Amino acid sequence: MKFYDQLAVDYDQMIGFNERLEKETMIFGKIFDHFPAKTILDAGCGTGFHSIVLSLLGKKVTAIDNSAAMLAKALENSRQWQVTPDFINADFLNFNRQIKNQFDAIFCLGNSFAHLLTADQRHNVLQNFKQVLAPDGYVFLQIMNYDKILKERPQIFSVKEQGQHKYTRSYRYLPSTLIFTIRIETPAGASEISHELYPLQSNDLSELAVDNGFTRQTLYGNLALSKYDKYISENICSVLAQ
Repeated sequence: MKFYDQLAVDYDQMIGFNERLEKETMIFGKIFDHFPAKTILDAGCGTGFHSIVLSLLGKKVTAIDNSAAMLAKALENSRQWQVTPDFINADFLNFNRQIKNQFDAIFCLGNSFAHLLTADQRHNVLQNFKQVLAPDGYVFLQIMNYDKILKERPQIFSVKEQGQHKYTRSYRYLPSTLIFTIRIETPAGASEISHELYPLQSNDLSELAVDNGFTRQTLYGNLALSKYDKYISENICSVLAQ
């Protein structure tokens, strides 16, 4: 995926990788208090942030991503943190051709699911998830709260400065999708990269889950499992079980 191949060199600095790791390790420890799991598929692992968090918590992690540049960074990061997730170059629509074992949980985090632009793609991916999910397992989906975003329609979504780098995230709204742009400013100059996303809303996500055989669903507003509020929450976090 060209967008993420281009972003890989800046991604860890943009998200504050090292600064966030201890905090999110504590958050995921609490998630597992509510939703236990030993074997996990990290679907859309990027540079390995959550794969490392999960591994530090003693989970056996298989991680997939279709950006070779992101996976190279993930491998480098995992060596630094002395953990060994199994990283595989694969996309959501075809990963089950390479992975046959089953998982207690599938985590699809960081807005990865919003990259699926068509209803058929979203249906196929949930079916692929079900194929490798243990009978009593669950899927944990995290996307941006597009109920709130589409109501407020911000142009500039966030601005973050890390050292001499400034990262500005913005949206351009199309009839059914949006264009997500990251502007990166450094002392050497500025650049922009963009990608199209599908702004899946909470009701549509719930209907999609039911249509694909997930009979139990719980919505939260963030990874800390706060109550979901359609027009206040930062994220839509949906825990799906059969």
